[in-house]
Amino acid sequence: MRRKIVTLILRKIGEECPEYTEEQIAVVKYGLESIYILITKMTVLTLAALVMGVVKEYLIFLSFFGIIRSTAFGLHANKSWECYVSSFLLLVLPPWICLQFKMNVWIQLVLGTFAVGYIYKYAPSDTKNRPIISQKRRIVYKTISTLTALIYVIVSFYTPPFYSNSLIAVLLIECLMISPEIYSVFHLPYANYRQYLEHVS
Repeated sequence: MRRKIVTLILRKIGEECPEYTEEQIAVVKYGLESIYILITKMTVLTLAALVMGVVKEYLIFLSFFGIIRSTAFGLHANKSWECYVSSFLLLVLPPWICLQFKMNVWIQLVLGTFAVGYIYKYAPSDTKNRPIISQKRRIVYKTISTLTALIYVIVSFYTPPFYSNSLIAVLLIECLMISPEIYSVFHLPYANYRQYLEHVS
């Protein structure tokens, strides 16, 4: 289905914009496929959250995750089914779990401190397709990610249980997504900017 839709749109673009080069068409194709995957994935995950009765909580959790993910980055699954399964396990199931209990304040402090330190050490974590080549950008992303994590931890002590649990859970999930070990499990290269710089030099 994805291939048919993308091919149809590309054919239409080719007719309307015959001056486009093969390289430009390839860029458009990549963008269309990314949009299609995003829309279908969000639809499936939202339906799953609806079935579990946690749509509002899922959207809140997703927002928290999106903020820290936007600067700390992290692993992207290579295969669609891996993306769907991991997204369900990391973005739909946790909000339901966060509704079920109130975290002990000392556990919250330990986990939050660990997460801030881990994110400071490993963020940002790039991918093969999007290496963060600029050292200045890496420093900026690291700083923003660490400050965001610290704010999450502080805010978590002054919010109701679901929000408190979600803020800490999001940080732990992001720690997982930027860890060198998870890249190794999925057989993906880590610190891709180093390989890029070595190739250029």
